Amino acid sequence: MLTALFGLNFGVIKMKTFTVYLYRHGITKGNLNAQYIGHTDLPLTSDSVLQLRNIKARCHYPDVSAVFTSPLKRSLDSANILFPKNNPLVINELIEYDFGEFEGLTAEELKDNDDFKAWMQGDMNSRPPFGESNAEFIHRVCSAFEKGRALAEMSMEAHFLHFGCQAFLKMS
Repeated sequence: MLTALFGLNFGVIKMKTFTVYLYRHGITKGNLNAQYIGHTDLPLTSDSVLQLRNIKARCHYPDVSAVFTSPLKRSLDSANILFPKNNPLVINELIEYDFGEFEGLTAEELKDNDDFKAWMQGDMNSRPPFGESNAEFIHRVCSAFEKGRALAEMSMEAHFLHFGCQAFLKMS
């Protein structure tokens, strides 16, 4: 119709599509204790390993071309359990948020901390003391996805992410 009305000639544009599956790692002791656990390399709990194995046995997981993960053990181990045929590719920028001085603490322990209150407001430039700002975190996670896409030409990917990374991606 546009061609007939305006004499426009649109060429065919081929766009490559791909599917990305996002998975959160299994549970760690820090998760059970409601702690802010960012760069601390906690392992999965033994119960979590059993849970992941049971889920893998009961549920269908898609065949994927690649599995990307952060360098943290909880993410890497989860990827290996759920996608045993793939050799996970570690992307350092997929690591969880750098909580700085909040690392290992709970919201209850931090509730009277002025820095914590300011950070919880969500301002892009806000940061935990000695941690990363929300803007730095978002930039890093976006770079990680660009890096993953550049590593290989794939049609289906699985990313094992930390909660902070997934929360940002769902907001975008």
